Amino acid sequence: MKKTLLLLASLAFAAVASADAVKYLTFRTANGTEQSLPVAGGVDITFNDGEIVATAPGTVFRASLTDIRDMWFSYEASSIEAVLTDCASSGNRVEIFTSDGRSVADFMWGESTAPVLPSGFYLVRTGGRTQKVFIKGCSIN
Repeated sequence: MKKTLLLLASLAFAAVASADAVKYLTFRTANGTEQSLPVAGGVDITFNDGEIVATAPGTVFRASLTDIRDMWFSYEASSIEAVLTDCASSGNRVEIFTSDGRSVADFMWGESTAPVLPSGFYLVRTGGRTQKVFIKGCSIN
């Protein structure tokens, strides 16, 4: 009995410890678009009339339940918006570069939205921080 309780306690501790390191909840829809929400401030998920609404500080994801293809937790964002929601303040200058250093965007967060970019690695610089973002492409079968 003691061994079983110790095993269950260690599994619960491992699950809690690994959940702390996760930074984003990402949704993929039927058309292949992905949106990541930062989980640090908490994510509220509600279901109403066949629709899912996920709300995190500064970000809302809304879709039909039949349109959701995947949902997962990750350590890195799959969208520029998630990185900006997580680390940029309104009015911050945002610069986005390709992995080879070419500038693809330069705008003020809050005054403009992040551009839609093709799959690949990008560097996002804002508020004195630079973060790497990998935007995944996907194929729908």
